[in-house]
Amino acid sequence: MTLKVFTVYDSKADAYLPPMFLPTKGLAIRSFSDAANSEGHNFHKYAGDFTLFEIGEYDDSNAMVTLLESKVNLGTALEHSDTHKETLRTLPPMEKQEEGLKHVSN
Repeated sequence: MTLKVFTVYDSKADAYLPPMFLPTKGLAIRSFSDAANSEGHNFHKYAGDFTLFEIGEYDDSNAMVTLLESKVNLGTALEHSDTHKETLRTLPPMEKQEEGLKHVSN
């Protein structure tokens, strides 16, 4: 079986957390999102500091790890937090924002 390899970068520590091995990118994102939405978790408390990356594959039939040529950014904990998504949904469309700026500047 081939598993995908993921890691989380902590920008304040300037370090990557130990890798995680999961069957799909979707499961990694779900796990990361769950942590980002758990109030006691550091991913929730400091959501802008943590970024999920896909970094390779692991084949359990031969114990080979194959790294990707470059990491794939799967988003920050902030981007995966329900609070952030709700804030984005409630923002007015860009045209309304621009119109509001015109009135302020006049």
